[in-house]
Amino acid sequence: MSFLSGLFLVNCPASALNNAGTITGTRNDNTVAVKQIKTKEGDYPYVSAQAVRYWWREALKDVEGWTPSPIFREGKIAYTDANPILYAEDDCFGYMRAQSTKEDAKKSGSL
Repeated sequence: MSFLSGLFLVNCPASALNNAGTITGTRNDNTVAVKQIKTKEGDYPYVSAQAVRYWWREALKDVEGWTPSPIFREGKIAYTDANPILYAEDDCFGYMRAQSTKEDAKKSGSL
């Protein structure tokens, strides 16, 4: 089995690519923290792998012949169909599907 891994850098220090939520204790209600990596050279915005996957998923929806994997939800947890044979998305980005025995999963038809 072959694996591919990579890393890319987006040089945009004055942007908010991946917000971390509201900043507690600030005077304004509309302030939002940005995820950051601290290095010797300074602080840089951080983009999570989940955010990148979401961006690619949204961009690939417009590509002819690309069929996105369906998404199932259980409360606040979301996961794809986990079928790399039918959906290239699951093959490219990977998948993890842990079956739940919770009642809301049974009601939503994802089990």
